[in-house]
Amino acid sequence: PPDSLRPIGQRPFGEARSIFDGGGQYVSIVARGNPLFHSPQDIWPDAVSMEKAEAITKAFIEISKKLADI
Repeated sequence: PPDSLRPIGQRPFGEARSIFDGGGQYVSIVARGNPLFHSPQDIWPDAVSMEKAEAITKAFIEISKKLADI
């Protein structure tokens, strides 16, 4: 489960802010809590958990299918 959720309609963090400000729709993952996030050391393979990336990818595939009514 996510660490936190922003309520619908509340201005988001990160790059999703531009989409929100333009009236667009989005789903966003914000990688908070990683000490390497946006640092020069935020590179493969040290800053990547393949297990977590795979789990997130699978979850977003399922969400996308449900939103598309597949």
